[in-house]
Amino acid sequence: MAAGTPCLGIEPTAATADAAEARRIPMLRQFFGAALAEQLAAYSAAAKGNTLLNYAGVKPDLLAYVCDAAAAKQGKYLPGSHIPIRGPAALRDEPPDELLILPWNIAEEIKAQLADLAERGMQFTTAVPALKVC
Repeated sequence: MAAGTPCLGIEPTAATADAAEARRIPMLRQFFGAALAEQLAAYSAAAKGNTLLNYAGVKPDLLAYVCDAAAAKQGKYLPGSHIPIRGPAALRDEPPDELLILPWNIAEEIKAQLADLAERGMQFTTAVPALKVC
């Protein structure tokens, strides 16, 4: 399709891409900025979190691992980013300083399941709808 050709009645513009990029970059700098991969992990290997990580260009050099309770996902890698997927025990065996909870809609439930880690100093963060320490 030629640039500027309407698709489904929507005129593509550079401003749309610029707006998306403007939201992405500050989030990346704020969350992943100067932190080391060994200090960061994420929770849940679901599609919506993986989409966020791929869009943001996050790779294993920024995020050490993602943990997921589904045994079928453990020992594999997230598509695109190749971040390893580990079981929740990894959070206790090699605890990160900060955990990015990817399924923001159930963040409170996950925090409750991992309350012992919060007591030991682990910080929980969600990235959607905005970057927030919870």
